Amino acid sequence: MRQSKKRAIVQTYEYELECDSSEFVALAMEKAYHETICHKRFVVLINPVSGSGKAQTNYEQHARPFFESAGCFMQVCITTNHGHAMEIAKNLDLTAIDAIVCVSGDGLPHDVFNGLGQRKDACAALQTPIAMIPGGSGNALALNLYGTSSPSVAALEIVKGIRVPIDLCSVTQGQSRYLSFLSQSWGVIADSDLETEHLR
Repeated sequence: MRQSKKRAIVQTYEYELECDSSEFVALAMEKAYHETICHKRFVVLINPVSGSGKAQTNYEQHARPFFESAGCFMQVCITTNHGHAMEIAKNLDLTAIDAIVCVSGDGLPHDVFNGLGQRKDACAALQTPIAMIPGGSGNALALNLYGTSSPSVAALEIVKGIRVPIDLCSVTQGQSRYLSFLSQSWGVIADSDLETEHLR
């Protein structure tokens, strides 16, 4: 897939208005957010060791300014161990949020999907939008969603984007069931992937 050359830039403009400024703002917001939700509410999950350890910096420098400018509400959680995001997803009050934003590589969204899939209300829970700010060594989900691995473009797409369904795959091994969104492998292919993780 060819990577997009899009870049997002935040600019501020000042105007002298003859009409009520609140009317102007309301009209501008209606035009800007015509088909999407305004002032979205996010749970932001950050994996601080993802990729080269710069996921949190990417969020603070490239994504948070977009979310704040758009008037989004953010609850930020830093994951502390493998499986932490899965536990968070299992216990979230999904009625209080519009999306879960993962700042990481592809591992964190995988954990979130599986956490949602283990809930009693899994069918409804899996309708929750999952978004990604790329910050890992593998950012295939972000590349497929946004056409780029730019954190700022991803943030803009999350703010202005609309929900798009994706296919999930269910894999059962013994008594365990896993949800997957990229690929599945077993045998020597899976072993090679795991054993070469340190070479990324």
